[in-house]
Amino acid sequence: MKSLFLLILFSVIVVACKTPLNKATIYYNKYDDQLLDIIRQYDKLSAHHNFMCGFTDRTFKYFSIEIKTDTVRYVYNSAVRNFQLADSVIQFKIDTAGVRKMAIDMYKIKCLWVGKADFYPQKQKVTIDYLAFGMPIKKNPFNESKYLVVAYPQEKWSDSLKNYLVSRTGIQFLSDKAFFTVSNKFK
Repeated sequence: MKSLFLLILFSVIVVACKTPLNKATIYYNKYDDQLLDIIRQYDKLSAHHNFMCGFTDRTFKYFSIEIKTDTVRYVYNSAVRNFQLADSVIQFKIDTAGVRKMAIDMYKIKCLWVGKADFYPQKQKVTIDYLAFGMPIKKNPFNESKYLVVAYPQEKWSDSLKNYLVSRTGIQFLSDKAFFTVSNKFK
């Protein structure tokens, strides 16, 4: 009886101690090809107009696109006006069939958001493509939602830049081409 109790206790501890790195690594290894495919689709679609897009809810019912121009950022959401979303994608000459295929591929792997971001560590511009995923919902209603963000640098990073980012930002590398972080925001 005592050994059964210890076995159950050990199992609970192992499951409870799964770190975000373990979850991210498992997810990354399972969907590596699909993640890269979505990034390639996104890069091709956003080549002419910078935009970000994805689902704005965990049920994957409402799709949103943010289109940035020199002066204004346009946000269109299918939850508000579905026809405006389609019209805007056409107006900015973004491939509607391509966006639809990418959205379907995102839905298949439960990807909430895809986008591009610039940041400046060590006063050096770094551009990344990123995908955001919802972490499992906690049972505690007071816990803030967390998102797993998998990012792909557009250029190869030097070892000194990698070390700087790991020590200053807490990112963790999944491979030589991808890293992840846990965030309170998905875009």
